[in-house]
Amino acid sequence: MKKFPINGILKLLEKENDFVFLESAKCDAQNFLSYVFLRPKKTVSTFKIKEIKDCFAELDKALKEGYYVAGFLSYEAGEAFEERLKHRERYDFPLLWFGVYKEPLIYNHRKERFEKRIALPQNYKQKNYSLKNIRPNISKNSYLKAIAKIKDLIARG
Repeated sequence: MKKFPINGILKLLEKENDFVFLESAKCDAQNFLSYVFLRPKKTVSTFKIKEIKDCFAELDKALKEGYYVAGFLSYEAGEAFEERLKHRERYDFPLLWFGVYKEPLIYNHRKERFEKRIALPQNYKQKNYSLKNIRPNISKNSYLKAIAKIKDLIARG
């Protein structure tokens, strides 16, 4: 199997502002496609819990119209569905961000090509890369305390 042309994809994306790249890094029998969503028709996002449900309605409408939606939902957005939780009115980061797209570029790892022809930039080189010297940024004790706090908050509802 050829290497996935990651450097070409990254070169393609470097001038894009709003995109979603869903890479299948560990391919198997059912998981062999990677998706690149470029140039959304529009974006749907919010920093406010009270707007989450309206955003989902807008995304559902786009899906019914035949568009694709791709993006992310933050952990904190779950507060919109649990009325017992107290939450902030506004967050400093998007609770939800999705692009509405006509169609994705689909890379088939089995066939080692894109399902539709796309032009990758000519000035890229495939480079080998690896992660080295990986280590946590907090102590084991701090990590265990944080996990205990999360478990306690979950237990309290």
